[in-house]
Amino acid sequence: DKWVGWALSETTVNPDGTFRIPSTLQWSGQPDTWNASSPGDNAGLHVTVADYTDDVGVAAAYAKTLTYYADRSGDTEAASTAKALLDGMWENNQDALGIAVPETRADYNRFDDG
Repeated sequence: DKWVGWALSETTVNPDGTFRIPSTLQWSGQPDTWNASSPGDNAGLHVTVADYTDDVGVAAAYAKTLTYYADRSGDTEAASTAKALLDGMWENNQDALGIAVPETRADYNRFDDG
């Protein structure tokens, strides 16, 4: 429950369907020592979003997670955010085969090396 609330607070879906969701996370502090009979709340562990993405693959997986969560919990914000992400991808990134976007990857610069 805490993760979904946090993730939704870090998600932006604009009226035109474009979006940004958390990408790179930066962690600080330490988690509590695990105790199955009395799990801690990890008050000493903190996360911030270093950058965001509009990657359609990540967004689709995130929308699926939100959809399952909303179905089980009844969380209407999770459901409406999932729908907005999917509708935005469909509206802005649809082609004849489904959803796709051109992608420039710096890590492919040596792909053809022999």
